[in-house]
Amino acid sequence: MWNVTYEGWLEEVKRSLKSEKDPVFAKKISSDQSINPFSKKLPDSQLQKNISSTESFLVIQNYSDFKKANMQEWMGEPDVALRFRELADLKELNQEPLVQNKQVFLSQPFPFMFDEGCLAQALPIFEKRGHLNLGWSPLSFGLTRGEILKRPYADWEKIFQQKEIHADNITWFYLSSAPYQWAGAEPHVELSVILSLAYSILKELTSVGLTVDQVREKITFGLSLGTDILTESAKIAALKILWDRMGELFGAEKKTAPVPVYVLPSLRTFSGRDPWNNIMRLSLMSFSAITGGAQGFKCIPYDVLNKQKSVDAIRVSTNIPLLLKREGFLNLVDNPYDGSSLFAETVDRLCRSAWSHFQEIERKGGVFESVRSGWLQSDIKRSGEVSKDALNYRDKELVGINKYVAKDPSYIKGAASDLVKLNEIIDPLFLKKSDDDYLSVEPLVVSSLGYDWEKMQCLSDKYFWSRGVRPSVTVVKGGGPIVEKKAAWLQTLLHLGGLEAQWLTPEEVTDIESHQSLVIIMPGNDEAEEQMAAALKAKGMEKVWSTGSGRQGLAIDRFIDVRANAMELVDSIHRLRVEIL
Repeated sequence: MWNVTYEGWLEEVKRSLKSEKDPVFAKKISSDQSINPFSKKLPDSQLQKNISSTESFLVIQNYSDFKKANMQEWMGEPDVALRFRELADLKELNQEPLVQNKQVFLSQPFPFMFDEGCLAQALPIFEKRGHLNLGWSPLSFGLTRGEILKRPYADWEKIFQQKEIHADNITWFYLSSAPYQWAGAEPHVELSVILSLAYSILKELTSVGLTVDQVREKITFGLSLGTDILTESAKIAALKILWDRMGELFGAEKKTAPVPVYVLPSLRTFSGRDPWNNIMRLSLMSFSAITGGAQGFKCIPYDVLNKQKSVDAIRVSTNIPLLLKREGFLNLVDNPYDGSSLFAETVDRLCRSAWSHFQEIERKGGVFESVRSGWLQSDIKRSGEVSKDALNYRDKELVGINKYVAKDPSYIKGAASDLVKLNEIIDPLFLKKSDDDYLSVEPLVVSSLGYDWEKMQCLSDKYFWSRGVRPSVTVVKGGGPIVEKKAAWLQTLLHLGGLEAQWLTPEEVTDIESHQSLVIIMPGNDEAEEQMAAALKAKGMEKVWSTGSGRQGLAIDRFIDVRANAMELVDSIHRLRVEIL
């Protein structure tokens, strides 16, 4: 894999794509300097004119978090960049001697973009030093503001006539797709939405007299990364290819350097009950960021979804990508996916799917019209429900949430009341319908995949802390290999819910205490099922569930099988068995 010739690699790509022809996007993979596995040096980008070569991969942290964690010394590190939440905080830069030459990201959500008042305050600070990345993604935080959709480009012609804004150390847009990913958008949808937004910006700015090349040098992107290393690394490469292709469609006159892509963790996959597992997730995401060719990683504390926050979480989450860079030397590897046909195929597939979805958005009138009509929100909501169903049926697994769930009370952090919903930590305007009389837009709701699972598990934790034992469910189990297989499956489900199984044989049914809230029977045959059910009902059991065949006439309240929705099933058991104290 690592020593094949270029021709051999390209043939392997063709075979993996089941095509005798060099596919459109695979051509880009093999020829683009930023993607080609056989290129030995990336070209210097416009963005790097004002920063040293040691900053080829930046670790981005909130200025306020550095101060909160007493980590001011980190601010002077050459590969650390700063993010400011509010424009007012930016003024503190002049008082910090350690941050004279920094990449700075200003994340204050503007009505659509910065206005003249913002510019007047921000630009003087960066007149002679540092690099300022202005603004979030339009439509990211503030998706439902009616004014955005009515007048998305207000005063742009006047704003972009100002000489100061064309300075080399100013980037106009940091277009982030994070909210779409947190709402459940698949990778290709995430790419297509951010691509359509950039396309809209290109059209508008070229219409007021700017050239395509001027605009392209002033746009950077932000992606949200999950834990699938191959897909997330390929997503970064795919965005660079798609952006380059869009430049060709607009008739860009010169070949620009690869567009800077900054990434941040996907909070959709984070755990609130078991935040230490997020350290592992952050490591995978940081790895994907570096190997995929991102220019920076935005750090988020690993306990962000738990109210019992630790200052140490800021330090650890900042150090993870720094360790991979400084001690793992990942950023010094020219091409980590050198010769990988699997990587090439994944990039090509993402490019094709994203480009097709981007064209669909444009056929519906573009990104703004897609939001006005509610089509984009509905499309993302559908994919979000699919991913949640996959988790609930356990077709998709998240460690610590629906697989390998922690039961050690000393390891668990907090109770159900300590869990933070993802939609509680982002701009609430993103979630509310607009009060604008002219336009009301359906909100796009973000959510973490594991919140419902963890809320349920926290109920068992609370039961344990008050009584010293986990809540148990009585299971009457017959014999035979099929029963054993079902028993293993049920044991796993009960474990995920923080429940214990009290296993009994059919002969021990008479020993069961009367009037239990739930008993589950696992019969070896129909006759045994009938006998078990009759005996339990005679003892006054409230609910009897069975994994049997479900013959007519049996006094069984529910039949369950291995194809059941695991989340719904365990939640139903909880409602019957766990006293909410």
